[in-house]
Amino acid sequence: MQDNPTPQAATLDPNGLSRASKILPLLPFKKSSLFRLSKTGQFPKAIKLTSGIVCWRNDQVLEWLANQTADCSEVSQ
Repeated sequence: MQDNPTPQAATLDPNGLSRASKILPLLPFKKSSLFRLSKTGQFPKAIKLTSGIVCWRNDQVLEWLANQTADCSEVSQ
């Protein structure tokens, strides 16, 4: 069986960077949790581009999503 990525995840270029507004639709939590989990190491670390712009590496976000999906699959078996 082949895993089909969500349409939004398919639009993330693994070599690029994304801001919170681009990755939040892929996540099961809100913006405040995104920053908290990123800060505590439970989500990929944010990259501060300027004092007001923060982004995440898409490859790390996609890997995190894949790991979460794998964890859910193991629990449901």
